[in-house]
Amino acid sequence: MGQFDRTLAFISDVQSAETAGAVCEKLLGITSEFGLTALMAGLGPRLARRQSRSKAAAAALMTRPLAALTRSGDKVAVKLIG
Repeated sequence: MGQFDRTLAFISDVQSAETAGAVCEKLLGITSEFGLTALMAGLGPRLARRQSRSKAAAAALMTRPLAALTRSGDKVAVKLIG
């Protein structure tokens, strides 16, 4: 399973958490910028959708490109370092 797939599974775990403490416990496990931007891209539009579809679309337009750039930047950085 790739890191992006693991991040999507993590987003699902956070969404299914039943208490605030469980959510905090899962969020403390995020250590990389990639994980944080992927979480933001996954949760942001879903949370905004509760208000309106246009806000969800705006949230997706703002967060998904950042997550994609971070993901591709991580791959390049690993090649440069390794």
